[in-house]
Amino acid sequence: IAALAEVVVVVESPSRGGSLHTVDAAVARDRPVMAVPGSVRSPASELPNALLAEGCAPARDALDVLTLLGISSQQPTSGERDLRPPPDGASRAVLDALGGEPATLDDLVARTGLGLGPVSLALERLQEHDWVVGERGWWQRVEERGR
Repeated sequence: IAALAEVVVVVESPSRGGSLHTVDAAVARDRPVMAVPGSVRSPASELPNALLAEGCAPARDALDVLTLLGISSQQPTSGERDLRPPPDGASRAVLDALGGEPATLDDLVARTGLGLGPVSLALERLQEHDWVVGERGWWQRVEERGR
C-alpha cells in the first residue's frame, strides 16, 4: 500500500496495529504520512494520536490531504479554512489577472487575452462564490474566508 500511495493517511489503529507496518513502509519510501486526530480515550486512536505527537501532519478532512499533495489551491489561513470552490479555467485566469489591485473589465480582458464574454462570465462565477466583488466598474479580490 505504501509503495503505491502518494500519501498514507492513518484514520484509526491501535498502537501495535497493522497500520504501523504501513507507516513504517511509507517512511522508508519517503512517502508523507498524515493522521486523523481522535479521542485520547479510544484505543482506535492510539496510533494516529501518537503520530500527531511525533509531528505527523494532521488530516482533518480531504482538503488537508489535497493541500499536502499540492492539488488544492485552497490554503488554510490563521486556523480557518477557505471553503469557497476553487476557480478553474477562465475563472482562474481572471482571478490571477486581477492580482491584488482593483481592475476594470477592460483591464481584465487585456490581461487575460480572453474575450469580453468569457471574462464577464468568469467574473459572475467568481462573484457568486465570493472570490471577487464589483463596484462602480471596478473588480477586486475578496480575502480568503472560512465558512
